[in-house]
Amino acid sequence: MTINQQNSLGYLTNMIARQFAQLIGQELAPLGLNPAYLPVLFELWDGQELTQQELTEKSSVSQATMANTLGRMERDGLIERLPNPNDARSRLIRLTSAALAKKDNCVAAAQKINNGVLEALDEQEIKAWLDIMNKVVQRQKQMLG
Repeated sequence: MTINQQNSLGYLTNMIARQFAQLIGQELAPLGLNPAYLPVLFELWDGQELTQQELTEKSSVSQATMANTLGRMERDGLIERLPNPNDARSRLIRLTSAALAKKDNCVAAAQKINNGVLEALDEQEIKAWLDIMNKVVQRQKQMLG
């Protein structure tokens, strides 16, 4: 099979991700949030405190990307860094009350985009697509080691 834009897994995955980021960015901007903040917010909204390394691992981003994201979130008043009682070399990251107050609106924005995108599919297609995407994610994790 000749690879083109219609059958290239890499091209289509990249296109979906970029368009989705644009859509969610438009919804989050009025809340003063950036799509890059979402992995951190979703990990910490339940009140837990994690180190930068733990957030990096859970989010599957580079250490440098996480450091930059946390720096912007701290600047925006969304996180605070606390001493880690188990390791003096690291800090624990916790959401501020300002970040916690944005949870409902942020989740609603994400649901709006998810629902809007999924309107193109019926229930069976949605289930199949999510199953396939989860399998691909797991396979790529295996390939990455």
